Amino acid sequence: MTGPTIATNRLLPLAAPRPTPTRPPARPADEPNPTRVLTWLRLHALTIGFCGGLLGALLAYLAWIIFPAKYESYAQLQVDSAPSYIANQSDPQRSRSDFNTFLKTTAKLIKSNEVLTVALRKISDLPIIKAQKDPVKFLDEELAVDWAEGSEVVRIVMKGNNPDEVAAIVTAVKDAYMAEVVEKDRQRKNELLLKVKKARTDFSDQIRKREGIIGEIPGVPGAVQPEPGDSKGSTSPIVPVGGVTVPGIPIAVGEQVRRSMTDLMIRRLTDFEEQLASYPTVIADRQRKREGLLKRIETIKASQPTPDMLAFADKDSEVQEMKAKAKKERQNYQYVKGIATNPNAEAVEAFRIKAEQYEAEAEALKQKKAKQYAQTKMLAEVAPLDVALANVELEISSLNDRLRAATTLRDQTKKTLSELPPEPRKADGTLDKKDEQKGPAVDVDKTDLLAHGLLLDRITQQEILLDFEMKSDPRVRASPSASSPIQMDFKRQILATVAAAMLGFVLIGFGAVTYEMRVKKVCGLTDLKGPGSLPVVGVVPWDPTETPVVDPTRRVMAGEAIDKLRSFVSQRWIAHGVAKLAVTSPVGDEGKAYTAFGLAGSLAAAGHRTLLIDFDLRNPNLHTFSGSNPVPGVCELLRGEADPVTAVVGLPGGLYLLPAGRVTDDARKACVGAKLDTLLEQLAAPFDVVVIHTPGLLASAESVELTRRANAVLICALYRETRLPWVRSVTDRLASMEVPYSGLVYLGATPPEALC
Repeated sequence: MTGPTIATNRLLPLAAPRPTPTRPPARPADEPNPTRVLTWLRLHALTIGFCGGLLGALLAYLAWIIFPAKYESYAQLQVDSAPSYIANQSDPQRSRSDFNTFLKTTAKLIKSNEVLTVALRKISDLPIIKAQKDPVKFLDEELAVDWAEGSEVVRIVMKGNNPDEVAAIVTAVKDAYMAEVVEKDRQRKNELLLKVKKARTDFSDQIRKREGIIGEIPGVPGAVQPEPGDSKGSTSPIVPVGGVTVPGIPIAVGEQVRRSMTDLMIRRLTDFEEQLASYPTVIADRQRKREGLLKRIETIKASQPTPDMLAFADKDSEVQEMKAKAKKERQNYQYVKGIATNPNAEAVEAFRIKAEQYEAEAEALKQKKAKQYAQTKMLAEVAPLDVALANVELEISSLNDRLRAATTLRDQTKKTLSELPPEPRKADGTLDKKDEQKGPAVDVDKTDLLAHGLLLDRITQQEILLDFEMKSDPRVRASPSASSPIQMDFKRQILATVAAAMLGFVLIGFGAVTYEMRVKKVCGLTDLKGPGSLPVVGVVPWDPTETPVVDPTRRVMAGEAIDKLRSFVSQRWIAHGVAKLAVTSPVGDEGKAYTAFGLAGSLAAAGHRTLLIDFDLRNPNLHTFSGSNPVPGVCELLRGEADPVTAVVGLPGGLYLLPAGRVTDDARKACVGAKLDTLLEQLAAPFDVVVIHTPGLLASAESVELTRRANAVLICALYRETRLPWVRSVTDRLASMEVPYSGLVYLGATPPEALC
C-alpha cells in the first residue's frame, strides 16, 4: 500500500473533548491521602451539607416538638414529724420513729383511687383529662409525691405541656387529699369524741343509780362515800377512785385496794429486778462486741501492703520511670566497670553508688505507692466497721440509760410498797378472828363499784385527751394553692434537638458511605494498586470536565503524563515486538479516546510510524479530536465500500487516523473472524505501530475480538467513573485471553499522583 493521502487542513483540537456526565470535582493537588471513608465523605461534602442540613432541620423541629421542656407545678404539704397535742397523750419518741412510715402512708393516700376520683370531679373538663381513656391511671402515672430526707415538706408534683392544666390538676389533687383524708380523719375523731362523751355520761348515771350503800360525794365527780347508817365497818383513810384521792371508803373496799396495790407493786418490783439482772449481761456482751470491733479496726489499720498491692504499685508509671532510671544507671555502671582498667576506681564506684541510690529511691517509691493503695483499701474496709462501732456505742449508751431508769423505778417501787398500810392484826400479830367471822375481806358489790369507777376514770381521760387533740394543730397542713408552673428540662430539650440535627447529617453521610461501598468507584491511585490487579503503567492528570485552553498548566502536565506512558510502551512493549496496541476501558466514557489519541500522537512525534484506528463502533469520537470527517472509515472498509488508501487520513505530526465511518449493524457483525484479521494485517503493514481504539471490554463483543488480536492492551480507568469490580472483571478476562502485555492507565489523577 502506498502512502496515504494527508489532509493538511485538519488540526489537533484545542477544545475539550465531548462533555461527559457531571461528576464531583477533582481533589486538590496538595490534599493528603486520607482513609477511604473520609475520602468518600469529602467527595460528598456538598450533598451531605445541603441534604443533611434539610434533614437535620426537619428532625430538629420534630425533636423540639416531641421532647418539649415541660412545665412543672407542685403543691406542698407540711407534715409534722411528731403530732402536736395540748396534752401529750402519746410518746413523742415513738411518733418520730413512725415519721417515715407516716410519710409513705401519706404518699400512698395522695395517689389512692378515692383521692384521685374526687379530684377528677373538679378537673373533668380539662382537655388533657378528656383525652385519657383511664384518667385515674393517667394521674397515678404522671403525679409524683416526693420529699427530702429529714424534711417535713411533702410535694405533689406534675409535669406537662400546658401550665394551666398542670396547676389545676395539682391543686385539685391537693384539695381532694385534704378533704378525703385529713378532714375525714378529723370528722372521725370528732364522732369518736361524741361517742366517748355519751359513754361517760351513761356510765356515770349507771353508777349513781346503783342500789347500795355507796352514794356520790358532793363536789367530787366519780368519787363515792358510804350511805348513812351503814353498819358494815369503819372507813379507810384513803381510797383512790377515778384518779381522785377520796376519804370515806369502807374498810373492805380499802383492804381490796391495798391488796391489789401490794400485788401490783410486787409484780413490778419483780420485773425491775429481772431487768437489773439481765442488763449487765447484755451490756457486757455489747462491750465485748465493741472491743472486737476496735481490735479489727486496729488490725486493719496496722496491716502492711500485701504482695498484690506491691505488684500493683510496681506497675505505677512513676515507679516504672524511676526503675528505668535505676536500670540505666546500673547498665552505665556495668559498662564503665567493663571498660575500666581498675573496676574499683573511685569514678567507677560513683556510678555504682548512683545506681544504688536510684534503686533505693525506686523501692521507696514503690513502698509509698503500695501504702497509699493499702490506705485506700483500709478506709473502704474500716468504714462499715466504724458504722457498726457507732451503733454498738449507741446501744451500750441506751442500755446504760435503761439500767439507770430501772434502778430508779425499782427504788421507787420499794418505797411505795413500804408505805402501803399493813393488814389489820391483833397485838400478837395474828389476824383478827372477829374480822374472819365477818366473812370475806372483800365486799363484792363494793369492789364491783370500785372497778366501775376505775373504768369511768379511763373513759374520762380518753374524752379529755380526744378533746385536747381536736383543739391541737393538725399534723398535715397544705399550702393555699399550687406553685406557678415553670418550664423544666430545657437541657434535655436542647440536647434532643441538637442530637436530632446531627442525626440528619449522620444519616445523609451514612447514605453516601453506603452508596460508595456499593458502587466502589475509583477514588485514587491506591485503589488500583491492590494485590492481583494489573500494573499501573500510566497516570494522567486529565479531567474531562475541564477545558485545556482555560488551564494550560494542566494541559502541559497531561501531555507530560502521556509522553511518560509513550516511553513505557516504547521501551517495554514496542521494543519487544508489539505492533498492535489496543486501548480500551471496562465500560465506556472512561478516557480511552483521549488516551488512544494522545498516545498515538506521542508515538508519531517520537518517530514511530503510527496508525490510530477508531474501532469503537458503539460511540466513535476520535474524528472529533482531529477535526476530520468520520467517513469513509472502518465500517466502509468492512462493508467493502472503500479502500485503505482513501480511508486513512494523515494528520499533522506524522500521525495517521482511520475513523470509524458510518456505523451499521452489518459493519458490527463483520468485525469478527478472518475478515477482521485480513483488514488488520492490511492496515498494519505500512506502519510500525497500530493503536486500536476499542469499545468497552465488558460492554461489547467486538471489543473482545479486537483485544484478542492485539499484542498489548491498555485499560483506562477514570477517577470517580470507573468501578473497582469492573477493573477486576477486566483483569480476569484479560487473564483468560492470555494477552502478552497489559496495563492500567489511571486518568483524573492529582498532580502528586501523576509523579508516581
